[in-house]
Amino acid sequence: MIRQIIRDRGRWWPWLLLLVLLGGYWLLPIRGRVVVVLGEPVPQPWPQMRLHTPSARPGDPVTLQVTDSVPWANVMLTVDGRPAHLEAWQAGEDGTWHWTWSFTVPESSGYVLTFYHDCDTGCVERGRMVVGQTPPSPPPRRLPTKLGLVFASPTRDWYGRSGWAVDLTYVRSDDAPYWGVDALAERVYRATAQGLRVLVRVDYAPGQSIPPKDDYLALTEYLTYLERLARDDRLRGVYGYFLGSGYNALDANRLAPDRP
Repeated sequence: MIRQIIRDRGRWWPWLLLLVLLGGYWLLPIRGRVVVVLGEPVPQPWPQMRLHTPSARPGDPVTLQVTDSVPWANVMLTVDGRPAHLEAWQAGEDGTWHWTWSFTVPESSGYVLTFYHDCDTGCVERGRMVVGQTPPSPPPRRLPTKLGLVFASPTRDWYGRSGWAVDLTYVRSDDAPYWGVDALAERVYRATAQGLRVLVRVDYAPGQSIPPKDDYLALTEYLTYLERLARDDRLRGVYGYFLGSGYNALDANRLAPDRP
């Protein structure tokens, strides 16, 4: 009888030890999560976006690191449509690439961080991260109207109505970044967040509505810019584009007044 008990104890001893270990694991005050993966390994999602100070308050300076498996060129990070400042980038030893941006936390209950690449030919969205509580997307449906404003104020109260916001961009804006594509994308973001329908007029240059007559280099530059606008994911909210206004005045053909 004693030998039988000893033999049974030896048989059940490994199971008792496993039970004690599992019980000790659940009783220990360990924080975290346990993930059980069955089958083939799941590919890691890219890009990875890490906010260094997730509990920062409005007005605080923060940094964000984006890690991706592709060495993208001409990258950009926007914070509620506004470009952030790129601090540095580096290649990792594991075949990944890292970009670090800095920005100031907006004065809102939440904000959206969006990572783009290939912005020299039209920004392509790669990934986004929502911090806090953000307004619903798309914005609530508003009462449509025929009201149209050129350069509508972003602080205007529309009283639940939707109108048309008319904006302008130049192919050749010289040293005036306000008329470039990045500033345009920021204005489009604010307008669409208010439920407005945006129309954009595309001029070749200040004082020159469309490329001068028989200037095929200028025409190629103009068409390339239009392609960039059409490809840019930041401008998906644009309702339509219209090209110049024609040579209906002398001041609309300043670059080639001898070629009307």
